[in-house]
This record gives sequence, C-alpha cells and structure tokens, in this order.
Amino acid sequence: MLIYNNNKILIYFGQTQDISSPPKSLGFKKFCEKLLDTLSLQKLVFQKQIHNVTGCFINNNYFQGKRLVLEETEGDFLFTNKKNIGLGILTADCLPIVLYEKKNNVICVIHAGWRGSVNGIVKCAILQMREKYDLDLNSLFVFFGPCAKSCCYSVTQDFIDNLKGLSLPNNVFMERENKIYFDLPACNKFFLLEIGVCEKNISTQYNFCTICDNRFNSVRRNIGTLLRQPTIAVLK
Repeated sequence: MLIYNNNKILIYFGQTQDISSPPKSLGFKKFCEKLLDTLSLQKLVFQKQIHNVTGCFINNNYFQGKRLVLEETEGDFLFTNKKNIGLGILTADCLPIVLYEKKNNVICVIHAGWRGSVNGIVKCAILQMREKYDLDLNSLFVFFGPCAKSCCYSVTQDFIDNLKGLSLPNNVFMERENKIYFDLPACNKFFLLEIGVCEKNISTQYNFCTICDNRFNSVRRNIGTLLRQPTIAVLK
C-alpha cells in the first residue's frame, strides 16, 4: 500500500499485493472490514461506480447505523466534512483523484475513467462541493493516484472521433510510432486548471502507470481481470 498521511488527512492507495479478492465477493467485504481497523476508521463506503459524472455528500446518517456500506448507491465521487469516514473508490486503469479543501476541511474521492474524465467529472465534483461549501480554490489540494498513463494507454482513431465536440486540449493525445496515446491525468488536470485550481497544488507523487507497473491491477495488461485496487481518503 501507499499512504499519504499528515495531521489532517490520510490517503490510502492500494496495490495488487494488498487484496486478492474482486469486488462484490466475501473476500472483498472481509478486506474492507479489516481496513476499518487498520486505518482507524469509524465508517467506510464504496459506491457502485457507473462511469458517470454524478456523486453525493456523505454524512453519518448515510450509514444508518452500519460501519460498512458497499454499493448501496450509484455514482463516481463522494465527499464529506465528517472525520473518520473512509470514502472509497476502486480502479484498475481509471484515475483515482482525491481532493482536500483546507479552509472548510472537506475531502472528496473521484473515480475518473476516460468517460468521466472527458466529460469533466473533476469539475462536476468541485461544483457540487461548491453548492454546499464556500470553497476556496487556493486551498484546494489534489492528489492523483495510479492509473493508465500516456506511456502505455494506446487508443484508436475511433476513440478520438467519439470525443469530437468536447473541449479538450491537444496535449491529451500524442502520437508515437504510428500509435495514438491518451493522457488521462492531463485531461483531468486541464479541467482542474480551467476551474481555477492552482497548478502547484496538484500532486502526481502517486500517479504511477498501472499498465507497465506490476504493483497495480490493470484491465489493459491483464484482460478480463476482476481485481481492483482501492483508494480511500479520510479526514482525521
């Protein structure tokens, strides 16, 4: 596991070695129950991810007395201002993004696949958070986790053609040796900068490539795999 930990937040980026059970299995549930204690969480939630740009606010009422909630609601981002609630997402090439806004002490996790990314899920999450809090974008910090990166993420011309009409910068695509590669982190960074997030507040320290780095699960490297790595963020 990879851990970012300070006196305000903790971010857990899981790796292949951490879990050998796919989502929805009994093994995954047991893994989550163990994480509650390992990370000193009061509660933990994972949504059913649908590759959309919707999400929701999480408070203690959401759990209805339970410590662990798995896939009881749908969406691709979660945010809260409550301490010791673990917000989780699952990825195996999609980009896990964690937002932390220091002024209001709010944290958010985002599951950014290519569909959500090109439709600005990170921007949608920030706008929804703004509806609830007076966000200060100067105090918003962003962490990119492991995902498929442009060194390996090859796409077809059809992929590019399907994105026509969307406002994307040229640098999200690059051509090498007659192949086209998609830069998933650059796509999300574009929307972050567009909405006003400070570039210096965007961390790529944990943004390893899941395709060429065997420490992580990858659907593109291991076709058909059901294994995913969790990303969990929590306010302390």
